[in-house]
Amino acid sequence: MGYLPVVEDDQATGKLKEVYDYIRIVRKQKRVSPVLKAFSMKAELLEQVVKLSDLATFGGTSLSRRWEEILSTAVSTWNGCHY
Repeated sequence: MGYLPVVEDDQATGKLKEVYDYIRIVRKQKRVSPVLKAFSMKAELLEQVVKLSDLATFGGTSLSRRWEEILSTAVSTWNGCHY
C-alpha cells in the first residue's frame, strides 16, 4: 500500500492551521480525522472539502444540528462506519 504524506496537527501553520482549528473548534471534534488529513498537503483543497461536507451533510432538514448529528451517528454505527 502506498504512503500519503500528511501534516499533523502540531505541525500545521497558516491556512492549514486555520482549517484544522475550524475542524476542532467549530465542528467540536477532538482531532482531525485521517481522512481529512489526506488533503493536508493542499490546505485550500482541504478547506473546500470541509465546506462541501458541511453543506451536504447538515442543514438540509428542519431538524436541529444536534438531532442531525444524533441521527448521523446512529446510521454510521448501524452501517459499521467508525467515522
